[in-house]
Order: sequence, then structure tokens, then C-alpha cells
Amino acid sequence: MTANLTARQQRALDMADAAPADATDDNLDALLELTRHDDSAVRADAAQGVEMVAKEHPDLVADRLPDVIGLLHNPSVDVRTFGQDVVGILGSERPGLLAGTTAVRHLAQGLTDENEFVRAGAATRLGIVGEAAPDLLSDAAVLDALVAKAEGDTYTEARAQAVESLEAAANADPSLIDDRTVERLRTVIERDDVGGRVETAVEGIETAWRNRAASAGDGAGTEFCPACGAELDADPVPNFCRNCGQEL
Repeated sequence: MTANLTARQQRALDMADAAPADATDDNLDALLELTRHDDSAVRADAAQGVEMVAKEHPDLVADRLPDVIGLLHNPSVDVRTFGQDVVGILGSERPGLLAGTTAVRHLAQGLTDENEFVRAGAATRLGIVGEAAPDLLSDAAVLDALVAKAEGDTYTEARAQAVESLEAAANADPSLIDDRTVERLRTVIERDDVGGRVETAVEGIETAWRNRAASAGDGAGTEFCPACGAELDADPVPNFCRNCGQEL
């Protein structure tokens, strides 16, 4: 490391690289401070260190959630990317730590980042979070942002990752994805660059709906639409799904 660092800061970087399981509160604080360093290489190394610590001690990192969210808006592309990794780790390993916070919404803001790799990364991590903890993706604004990304990003991989993340969320909780969302995704299928992947994802969503409908009933009489998987209204009249219009 060529930048001038204090002994405390250097120890934190060394620890994150060699033994992240041994990280202390002070080590993590030093790493987070270094993500705002003047040297871009130091910022990137520090953010990677935070990611390594998150893998070993998600609870420790979650205690600094405002700082983690700050990584998502760092001027450095590398720091933003590692910040996405950290939120993805917390969302998949300790989803309860993100419940009731704005972390996932901030992660979704990466879908409009100026950097195409950050946009694709945000889509990927949202899928990881949604698969592990679909409740964290229940925010309509987050889901709509993923659909919009699938429809119109200039970067092929960002579009493909967005629709695959929607499929992952649907597999975890089919009720998250409604019929209108699928219709929007169908308009993307005609595009040669991502059409095949989108079609596969749409088929996966519809399969998740059918599987949920086939296993309908939770012991309390709950039923689901065979077309879109949405929970049906207890009132049998009118006899159609209020979500997609399917006649029952």
C-alpha cells in the first residue's frame, strides 16, 4: 500500500485480507473510514475488506448499516460494487437485519447508476435478496424498478439480470409478481439480445404460479389463482381473480 495510512488503518486492512473472522468493532470502523480515503485504491481495498468482514460477521456490519448504505453512493465504482455485495450478504444471510430499513431501496437505486456494471450488479443482488427473503422485495417501487430495468436498459446484461431476479423473487413468493408485470416482460421477449433469457424467466414465473395454485391451501382454506398465483378473495362472487381477471 503506497498511501500514507495510520498503523490502525493498516492493521484493519491486513486483518480483513488475512483473518476477517477476527475483525473487531474498531477494525470495521477503520475500514469504513478508509472507504472515504482520497486514494481510490485504498477505498476499493477497504470496501472489499468490509465485504469480507460481512461474510464472517454480518451482525457486526449490520450495526453500521447507515455506513453500509453510504457505500452504495460512494463516488468510486469499486466501492459501490462492494457495497452491493455487502447488502446482498446481509439480505441473504441475515434478512431480519434489513427488515424495516431502507437498505434494499438504496440497493435498487443502483439500477439507475451511470455505470453499467453497477446497474447489472444491483439487479443481481436484488435477486439474491429476493430469493432468500422475498419480503424484502415486496416494495412496489423496487419491483417496478426491476421491471423498468428489464424493459429499457442500454446494457444487455443489466436487463437480463433484472428479469432473472424477478424470476428468483417469484420462485420464493409467487404473489410478488402480478399478471401486469408478466405482460410487461413479454414485450421484451422479441428482443434478440435478451429475449431467450426473458422467455425462460417468464416461464419460470408462470410455473411458480401454477405450483402455488396446485398446492393451494394453508390449513385455513386459503386458495390461489391457477393463472397468476395471487391469493384469492374469500368472497366467491364475482367469480374471477381480482389480480389478473382469470375466470375461476
